[in-house]
Amino acid sequence: MLGNLESIPYLIISLGLIFLISLTSYGSCYGMTLAATSSSLYAHKKQVMTYSYIATIMSSSIFFQAFILVMIILSRMEGDYTMNMSLAHTLACLILGGTGYAVGILMGNISKEGFKKLYKETKFNISFVLLYATSEVILLFSFMASLILIYTGI
Repeated sequence: MLGNLESIPYLIISLGLIFLISLTSYGSCYGMTLAATSSSLYAHKKQVMTYSYIATIMSSSIFFQAFILVMIILSRMEGDYTMNMSLAHTLACLILGGTGYAVGILMGNISKEGFKKLYKETKFNISFVLLYATSEVILLFSFMASLILIYTGI
């Protein structure tokens, strides 16, 4: 029975990693898909296509940050993996996963509405980039918070 109790931290972090990958994958794909489909209506204007590439690259960074976090967590799972470490790592996964999900949807909606305005008004380009940069900053803060939880614990 004691052997089963030692595997509980591994079970908990496995669930955290599943949530992290699932949520960030959905958010990233949602942002990239809306960026690509929303810009296709205005493909004849080069400026819109340039910003579509920027939007797609920034949306894909959601999943890349999650992948980095997964690699860090997996490298820290050793023989003395405790329940506290497992809970801290799972909380880090939930923070970045939830934020990645929300930011992906935000980036997709920025693209959906932004490309219409970008097509009509050329002065909107700075606002468009600032909206994406702001959402990326939110994601970076959650990534840093997750790293702090991983390296310092609860």
